[in-house]
Amino acid sequence: MSYHHDLAHQLRRRGCTEKAVADVLHTVDEAVTATGTSPVEEFGSPEDYAAQFSGPRKRTPGQKALGVFGLIGVACMVIYGIWPQWFGITTPVLEQFAGLIALLALLAIGCIPGAYLDNRLPRGYKQRRRDTEDPSHESMA
Repeated sequence: MSYHHDLAHQLRRRGCTEKAVADVLHTVDEAVTATGTSPVEEFGSPEDYAAQFSGPRKRTPGQKALGVFGLIGVACMVIYGIWPQWFGITTPVLEQFAGLIALLALLAIGCIPGAYLDNRLPRGYKQRRRDTEDPSHESMA
């Protein structure tokens, strides 16, 4: 991943809002453009630079998404525990562990959107970056 993606992830882990993440990323862009150095040379590692910031959120968007998939997985386990005949599983091994397998599968699947949500660049950052790179885009809006 790029410095910007890693920094966005670290800022979200520290509870920063999407606006704060976008603002910090713009600060990095402006400083790097002004000095002509790399972000690592200018600010250090994404983890070290993000340590200066904190925000009000307790959980990242990715953690919330993983929580939703986990909740659905627990619901599958409970439903399977109460009404296993609904699923029609007749294989002995699968019959005993189907609820647990569903939970684990949903948690594994939940990691994909969770990772995407925590590592993506904020929409506000991408839009402002597009606007500064293409001034004709602003006049069309």
